[in-house]
Amino acid sequence: MGHCFRVKTLDDSWEHVRRAREEGMIVILIVSGIFLSSRDDVIPRCVSAYKRRFPESLVVAG
Repeated sequence: MGHCFRVKTLDDSWEHVRRAREEGMIVILIVSGIFLSSRDDVIPRCVSAYKRRFPESLVVAG
């Protein structure tokens, strides 16, 4: 990962995501920069689009 990031172990709040992956569920992680994440229309649209395409998936947005 280079020198820009420090490895960090995920805390217990991510347990449901780990379990979903172990069970074979599709997990989609949406990460956006400061500009897009501050707009209240972008993340919901992304989540809706992914849920339409992958209805059984777990979508995590942050």
